[in-house]
Amino acid sequence: MPARRLIVQQLGVSLDGFSATEENEGWHRWGALSDPELDAEVVAGVRRSGTHLLGTQAYYGHAGYWPQALDADDPSEREIAEVLRDADKAVLSRTVTGPTWAGTRILAGDITEEIGRLRAEPGGEILAVGGVRLLRSLVALGLYDSIRLFVLPYLAGGGDSIFSDLDRPVDLRLASSRSFPSGVCELVFDRPSG
Repeated sequence: MPARRLIVQQLGVSLDGFSATEENEGWHRWGALSDPELDAEVVAGVRRSGTHLLGTQAYYGHAGYWPQALDADDPSEREIAEVLRDADKAVLSRTVTGPTWAGTRILAGDITEEIGRLRAEPGGEILAVGGVRLLRSLVALGLYDSIRLFVLPYLAGGGDSIFSDLDRPVDLRLASSRSFPSGVCELVFDRPSG
């Protein structure tokens, strides 16, 4: 039996646990960081993945931004844009129809069944990069292997709390931690086995 693909959730968050999305201050703070070491880690994570998993809102945000980033001034942004241009992209959505971003497919069925089929395909890890509702759903259903948080050095004071809707506590195991010169901390948590 072939090994199932791992699902790694990745998200930028403020120290007080609010997501860094295109709609808030965290996204702008993330973009304003000057940290080649952090950039290299983010690029490596994007390269490791075989499929990029997105929810509806994240799809629209990414599809609207990354194709144009091929001409970005920042070399890390250009590199991510190049990887994403050719990458397999899967969108869990019942509302997105006729995706315009090359290499994108829509997964509109039952989330558990769709993730099961995705995990059975050959390829590298599945990188779930948002949105927050998708990440919450994956955690609530136990459909993930790791959560990689990039904690930004600021307090948002409000916004979209990343795991506010959980109906029960979820135990995690710290797999690794790393700090970067910009003050960002990468925390990787795995689901406990068993």
